[in-house]
Amino acid sequence: MKKITAVLLTLILAFSLAQAAFASVDNGTLSISATDSSGAQVNVPKANAGERVTVRIPLLCSGNTVSDISITPVISTSVEEFPFEVEKLNYTQTLNKTLSVGEITEFAFDFKLREEVTSGVKSVKFSVSYKDALSQKRGDELTLYVNVEKGFSLPEPTSIAQTTPVLMLEGYSTDVEKIYAGSKFTLTLTVKNTSSEESVKNIQVKLQDATGTVMPSNGKSSSAYIESLARGASKRVSFTLETPPDADEAKYALVLSMNYQAGKSLLSCSTSENITLSILQEQRIKIEEPTLYDEARVGTVAGVSLAIYNMGKSPVYNCMVTLDGEGLSLVENYFGGTLVSGGTLRPDLEVLTSKAGLINGTITVTYEDAYGVQSVQSIPLEIRVEEEKEVVITPIPDNDEGNDTSFPWVGFTVIAIIVTVIIIALVIRKKQKRNKEEF
Repeated sequence: MKKITAVLLTLILAFSLAQAAFASVDNGTLSISATDSSGAQVNVPKANAGERVTVRIPLLCSGNTVSDISITPVISTSVEEFPFEVEKLNYTQTLNKTLSVGEITEFAFDFKLREEVTSGVKSVKFSVSYKDALSQKRGDELTLYVNVEKGFSLPEPTSIAQTTPVLMLEGYSTDVEKIYAGSKFTLTLTVKNTSSEESVKNIQVKLQDATGTVMPSNGKSSSAYIESLARGASKRVSFTLETPPDADEAKYALVLSMNYQAGKSLLSCSTSENITLSILQEQRIKIEEPTLYDEARVGTVAGVSLAIYNMGKSPVYNCMVTLDGEGLSLVENYFGGTLVSGGTLRPDLEVLTSKAGLINGTITVTYEDAYGVQSVQSIPLEIRVEEEKEVVITPIPDNDEGNDTSFPWVGFTVIAIIVTVIIIALVIRKKQKRNKEEF
């Protein structure tokens, strides 16, 4: 009997451990993606009350494969919970195929906004079900948003129409001049009660980016509370925000929603405004040490090359290379235009020299970001310039008094030809060395 009991206990323990191991496996989940399958950003749909609007729902498969996806909106009689006309008995859409990890599929619903829906951002819930990698049925509830730009407005009673306070965003600022992807920053908002007669109470301020790019920093909130604002008064609220390091360089629209109680009757009111923030990618430009191809001599052209690498995640514009130094100059400045992310420019510079010795100069590279802000990087250039080679012409003895008296002109012509040949030889040698370097 004891042996049988021990065997049963062993089997129960083994079954429990197997279940625990089985439960620890990630069997696949679905979440809302900020982009569609082509990588394009999916924006929050917007329309006016009474108009039609298409709600796009890109779903991202993560963890493991999923299949048999079914999605339907959660219909409600409340206009705040379901701001659309109910036009169908069944809105369910299905996808009878298997999604791999990282794959994105998209559903689209065509709705008509109700005539009585008010302005502002409305949340809409969708119920989604699917089978995970182990063919287990799973379900979840997703929330999307619709921006009602012009909604229905209830007429205020005449007695309080002119005294109902209205909140507005008076201004906003950040604690940094530029916001770079992957960094934290503080956004400060100034909220003002525009009424000259009534105060407001219980103000709830909420900040939201529908793309999910700009979000509260870890441990911080996207909401703030103001107990009250006297007539004509203003108050500042701050949010600590951050963006992922791989955020696209773009302008992002944040929706500011404010709910409050107004006047002596504590009438419930709400308003919303948009805030635009520009997110930049940190520029990372690397310049390789310059290489001198030719022997530099006074009065000749020497070839110098260098490489410029864009190691950042955004392009730079209007790239230009110049040279400064006593006795050094360029035949012409180099203009490279736009240098894309991960790209390389390889300028070949023609340096004119006018002074012998060890000459120190500076190569300067300038470029601009998407907003025209210029950045500058410089690297030193050291060239040893030799003296110009002298061409010695041996005169022909004038033994015959009857010789042509125009001999000096002939000598000058010979000198000019020799100098020209030397210059052509130097240029040809320089081009040959460049071609060898390229191959």
